[in-house]
Amino acid sequence: MTFHILLISSLLSAYLPAAGSATVSDAAFSWTNVGGKNFLPPFENHVASLSALEETRCWEHGVNAAIEGAMAAQLNEPGYHINLSEQYTYQCGYYAGEKCNDSPIAGQLFKNICSRITTGLTDEQCVSLAPTPANNIAPECSTNNCAQIAQRQLKAANCDLQGSHTKETLKKALLEHGPLAITMTFFNSMGNYTSGLYEPEAEEASIGVYTVTLVGWETDDKGRLLFIIRNILGEKWGMKGYMKVLADTVNLASGSPLEIGHNVLYFDFNKADLPGYPCISEEAINLGDVSIYGASASKTITVRNCGGRAVRWSAQTKSPVLMNPLDGTLNVGEEQVVTISINNDAASDGKLNNQIIVNSEMGHSTAINVTAKIIKPTEPVVDFTATPTAGYAPLKVAFTNTTKGGEITGYKWKFGDTGAISSEENPTHEYIAPGDYTVTLTVTWGGGEIIKEKKGYIAVYKPKGEPAESTTKEVKSGCNATSHADTAFLLLFAFFLIFFPKKRLN
Repeated sequence: MTFHILLISSLLSAYLPAAGSATVSDAAFSWTNVGGKNFLPPFENHVASLSALEETRCWEHGVNAAIEGAMAAQLNEPGYHINLSEQYTYQCGYYAGEKCNDSPIAGQLFKNICSRITTGLTDEQCVSLAPTPANNIAPECSTNNCAQIAQRQLKAANCDLQGSHTKETLKKALLEHGPLAITMTFFNSMGNYTSGLYEPEAEEASIGVYTVTLVGWETDDKGRLLFIIRNILGEKWGMKGYMKVLADTVNLASGSPLEIGHNVLYFDFNKADLPGYPCISEEAINLGDVSIYGASASKTITVRNCGGRAVRWSAQTKSPVLMNPLDGTLNVGEEQVVTISINNDAASDGKLNNQIIVNSEMGHSTAINVTAKIIKPTEPVVDFTATPTAGYAPLKVAFTNTTKGGEITGYKWKFGDTGAISSEENPTHEYIAPGDYTVTLTVTWGGGEIIKEKKGYIAVYKPKGEPAESTTKEVKSGCNATSHADTAFLLLFAFFLIFFPKKRLN
């Protein structure tokens, strides 16, 4: 049994329930949902409408989607999506200027693709899509602008063209090889397709035969077998780029209402023939509620080389999202733990929807979507009370923090007597000496410190029973000082001498 069949069998056994692997007798199967994982590459959305197909290279896009999906399926790596060069896959050195619906040469075109993929394909960054020459002479594509071209190229161990199929053999091929490139008759009414089963209108003439990707099947409520097709019109068409057709139309005579599967391409790969690729353990991360003044939220993921050669990767971030480390080199099968976090100082309140782009040195990239809800807490209103606020020494006072709002991280109380402080939220303090005392509460929160001061807030009196200090003031005159009491006595004595002199002499 070949490598790819063993691998796919292992994949299905790991993901599918009960039976352990999918079989052609199953009611439904799709490479877009194997245990919740989608092995098909992202849409390039290169065709605006059905009428624009004539101006596009529909064959290359249809075939490359199947190649990219087959690589991911056979590696058991849903995130392995090398964006293949349509120019290099199909046109370089072969046909140029052919129309999408030139069905008579479909078999020859598929043979040319098989020849190319078994000698080596490369990615879009290395050879970008170029306009078709006016003279219809295919260009020889140069890869001189690509660094490490040998590392970038991928090869198929086998590419097989089959021209005769039944619905059962197509189902079997899907399970054994992954997504398939097939030809399919197109009609104008497809432009209006939105969902459900597509069937052409009665006596509607076809507009040609195009290349699409066969990804799976299902059974409808009438017990009919439907094939699930990935079209080349992009995710804004049909069921986000997909459609369903009756499987009974497979390989019917030319001119039938809907002919599919007349030409079918299989692709088989060995891992060692595929470039290294930085696969991400999670492509969507939610950091939850993040306070600007709180601790930085973070999450760890892994970057793993899921290809067949060593790969160097690097990441591009956009503030306020951070990633550490931002690059690394991974041998085959190695992985690296990275931390994704938010720079609170650079964050603004509101919903955060950001991306980290992870690139390989071969130009392949994967996006990590980072979401969070950034919260800017309100500034706290600092206040406090005390019980009692006056009394005789020694006076024990209970202080109560009544601060409202904000994210408080600390308290600092100064009681105004001995320099004593407290970090408790609701402290108790004893005053020994009489006097009036100023109390200060400093609250620490994410935005800094806020101080609340109450002057002369606590009044402490002398203990009960202790003699009060004399409030009589001395009167000073020259060298002698006489108290007010003495002065009063002398004045009273003089009064008697003046008004009762005789009586006092007798």
